[in-house]
Amino acid sequence: MSHNALTGLLSGGLASISMDSHTLSLAGMGLVVVFVVSKVMAYRDNLKRVGHLPGYRLPLFPYTILGMMFKNSNLIPGYQFLWNWRSSMYKRFKQDTISYISWFSGRALIFTSNVEVMRQVAGGTKSDFIKPAQASEGILIWGSNILASEGGEHWRAHRRIMAPAFSQGLYELLWKTSISLYRQMLAGEGWETKKVAQVSRAQDFTYKFALLTIGVCGFGFHFNWTDPMITVDGDMTLTKAFEIFDHNQVLVLLPWWLLRLPIKRFKEYRRATAKLTEWMVGQIAERKELINSRTEDDKEKLREDLFTRMVKANEEELKKFRLADQELIGNIFIILLAGHETTAQTLAATLAQLALHPEIQDEIFEQIISVVGLNRDPDLEDYRSLTKVLAAFYEGTRMYPAGHIMFRQAQVDTILHVENPVGETPGTTPVPLPKGANIVVDVIGVQYNERYFEEPFKFKISRWADMPHESEAASAFSVGPRACIGRKFAATEAVAFLTMMLRDWKIEPLLEAGETLGQWEKRVFQGNVMLSLGIQSASLKFVRRERS
Repeated sequence: MSHNALTGLLSGGLASISMDSHTLSLAGMGLVVVFVVSKVMAYRDNLKRVGHLPGYRLPLFPYTILGMMFKNSNLIPGYQFLWNWRSSMYKRFKQDTISYISWFSGRALIFTSNVEVMRQVAGGTKSDFIKPAQASEGILIWGSNILASEGGEHWRAHRRIMAPAFSQGLYELLWKTSISLYRQMLAGEGWETKKVAQVSRAQDFTYKFALLTIGVCGFGFHFNWTDPMITVDGDMTLTKAFEIFDHNQVLVLLPWWLLRLPIKRFKEYRRATAKLTEWMVGQIAERKELINSRTEDDKEKLREDLFTRMVKANEEELKKFRLADQELIGNIFIILLAGHETTAQTLAATLAQLALHPEIQDEIFEQIISVVGLNRDPDLEDYRSLTKVLAAFYEGTRMYPAGHIMFRQAQVDTILHVENPVGETPGTTPVPLPKGANIVVDVIGVQYNERYFEEPFKFKISRWADMPHESEAASAFSVGPRACIGRKFAATEAVAFLTMMLRDWKIEPLLEAGETLGQWEKRVFQGNVMLSLGIQSASLKFVRRERS
């Protein structure tokens, strides 16, 4: 090939490469333009989905894998951001109801710390808002249940079976069980002869107490504080299966295939759930037979635990309204998940706050002595007179609402009536929302909203003085038809336990070596968000009260 021919070939090739590079550059620029335009259009659409409410415009969304990794970042707020930002999140926009748009992921949500908005979206049999299915995937593992129900008639069917189970007989059983377990705890932990008892983590005791209580009163188990966890032949007991399932509830959020991996913790969890499921299926059949074979003389002689009473209510329903066995199982496990976890977290937080406030302990102690005295166990009839004990529990629930978040979705085009900011003309502003708009009720935000609670960062039981026992002011239990069905159960259990504890003991912070009280407070009262909200490990000292 001649020199001129080679030169011409190379020139043509370079020109071709240059042209291809130019084309690629144009194509790349075109893709960028398309991407930007699509994000702008998505952003405009999202503004409509949040009713053009003011709020945060950040690249990523907190409830994602990255949100789990970055707990508190300006660009990725993290899944604990409702707790971390509770003092400033809404004040920044001078609104109780704001929006959050992720311009990268394209997601848009409304967040509210307003009780009236909470009431509008909470739902019930007739509501424009439902609980979206994706918000309940993790709690459907055992079957459809009242907590996972979207709303409407489906929710009503679950409530119709569950409500009668919360009977006076159940509360009497609960009260006696709580007193008995408290005494078993003293004996089992060697506290009966101690003048001072120290615990590095109060949650270990409140969790066990609440777990055994729900086991006895929810499932009808014959649990004791010192029950062995493994039988002589090495088999797992129901107590142990119950404990393993309870301590690993966060695993319900994992995909089923991941739980099949040969990891010891996963194996134990699978074994425990299999044992509990087997027991549950057998118990439903046994209790159905017991209920349906009763004579007239036996009609009132029936165990008062929730499981038995739910099966009874279901059997007495018309066939078309009955729940399937799997739905009964789903509901009883929700009682375990919601009833035990939340009560245990709140009791630990309440004890820790009382440790910081000896003057409040003394105030409560005086009421306990005036109502119960020193020498007898409290009765269920004393419950309504122990108002300051209940107030302490309500205040612990307010400051650390275990059920800290509610997801709702508009099932039709609707109008959300948003309360005007404090200081402006009283009333509401209508905000049009399209079908599919998503709202998060920030229960933490509600409890720290100065519109409802003066000095919300202070532990003040006086704010509950003269408050009716079932008042919706205790909004940590939600409001409206879908308010927590187990609220009285939790309150009854807590009042019985705290009455016994505060009559016998003074509670003090247990400081680490070289730690100041302020450092203890900062260490313990950091929010701990998992399936529920709680505090960090609460190290406490219990000093026996002298009886004159």
